[in-house]
Order: sequence, then structure tokens, then C-alpha cells
Amino acid sequence: MSDSDYLIHKVLKRSSGKVVGIRIIEEPKPELKIIQKVLVKELQLEVDFPSYINGVSKTSIITNSNPHINKPILYKIDLKDFYHTVDINKIARSLLTKTLLDKVNNICMYCHTECDRSSCKQSLPRRLPTGAPTSPILANIAFLSTDIKINKLLNHNINYTRYMDDICLSSIKLEYITPELINNIIQIIELDGYIINRKKSGIHLDFKRQEVTGIVVNKKLNLSKDRRLLLRAKLDHLARSSRVLTPELAGELAHVSNISKQLSSNFMKYFLRRVSYYAIQETK
Repeated sequence: MSDSDYLIHKVLKRSSGKVVGIRIIEEPKPELKIIQKVLVKELQLEVDFPSYINGVSKTSIITNSNPHINKPILYKIDLKDFYHTVDINKIARSLLTKTLLDKVNNICMYCHTECDRSSCKQSLPRRLPTGAPTSPILANIAFLSTDIKINKLLNHNINYTRYMDDICLSSIKLEYITPELINNIIQIIELDGYIINRKKSGIHLDFKRQEVTGIVVNKKLNLSKDRRLLLRAKLDHLARSSRVLTPELAGELAHVSNISKQLSSNFMKYFLRRVSYYAIQETK
């Protein structure tokens, strides 16, 4: 598949409410997206993921964070350009049938050029598109053999999870997550053809904030201070302007509720108080 099969979008990348770059989204056109969604269901039936892999059916950033709650030692490894480093050869390491693998190769792999499918398959580099519905499950399938190699190095004293390109290990003692172990894990990842973002990888001790996929896990699941302040600002702006909770913000509060029902309730109370305050100000 090439550019002619996809719509290319540029969206701002944000961190704590600040713009930190631009993300390119390669979205399949409607006809192709329908075909890919059908294939996702086939892949879900074909592959049984271990419990430590998240971002697949019936898992979330919550299930990914839970094993690391209240652990003094947290080590995080971030994979760079995850989808762009997954080619058909990495997916072929799995136990997919040849028929299914051929489907993946024909309708799920992407190259950033105008070309016909035959030349794409034969000579040009093809990898997962960033906006296709098939890309998350295929990226997980591709990395599964690497997950298994890593888990063979671990013992019961270490918790291991992965949510797409975020890998986390945690333990109650520093002696369990040794420099030798980390070096061996990094070597496995790099030998399997993935790129580690070393700026976002490293150890996090519990006397500072520990985050797993955006959720604070020091003592319990929580939102970071930056995210709490940003959400309060959004609610205040909405209370001032429309005074009706938008679907987007309702979704954010539902997400917060999964982390902490009390925190979600506090945000809702705050929103209602601000609505009441601005209504009173208008009558003066």
C-alpha cells in the first residue's frame, strides 16, 4: 500500500498541555479501513497474548500500570518509531498461517511513495502505517517473540509489562534489576531490530514521581499534578463558555474514574461549582 491508499494528517504532539512536535498520521481510506478492521478480528482469534502485554483486547493503560503500584524500583524502556520499525519479516517471526501473513503483507504494510503494489512488495521498504486499525495488533504480534526472550531472563521478583512501545520492569529491591539484566534486555531488543529511545529510558525510584503510561503509580494509581491542573483548566473554560460537559471531556472524566472514582467525582463537583459561579456572575 502507498500514499494513494492513505490520507496523511499532521497533528500537534502535546505533553502536559505544551506542543512538543508534529505527529504524522497515515490513515487508510474508508474502503481499505473496512478491510483492515475485518482482518483485526481474524488476528484477534489467531493470537493469544500473554497477560503482560497490554494495548490488546480487554486491556488498557490501567491493566498495564497495576503491576507496578507501590514498587520502589521502576525501570522504563521506550521504543523509538515503533510502527516504522515493524516490517513483514518481524511479523513473520510469529506463528501466523501463511494465508494470514499474505493478507497482512498485501493490505497492512505501507511505503511512503507512489507505487503499485507489486513494486512495493519487491523493492521498497514497507512498514506499519501509524493510523491503520491493524497496526497496534500487528506491532504486538511482531514484538511478541522479543517479549518471550526478555521474560526468560526474569524471575518472580520482577514485574514486566509492555504497552505498545512502553516497556516497564519493577521490583521491591534494586538488586533484582541489575545493570547486567538491563544490558541483556537492551541487547535482545536491539538485535531484534528495534530502536531504544535512551532519553526516555531509565530507572525511577519511589522518592520521586513514578509514571507508567501516563499514570502515577507511587502509592496508588493517580494523575500527575500537570494533568490534574490541565483538566481543571479545561473544565473551568467549559464552565465559563457553554456550561455543558462535552463528549470529549466526559470521556476524559470516565478515564479518570478508571484511575480513581474519588478523583473523577471531585473533578465533576469542581465543574458544577464553576458553572454555578459563572451563572451567578452573569446575573450581577
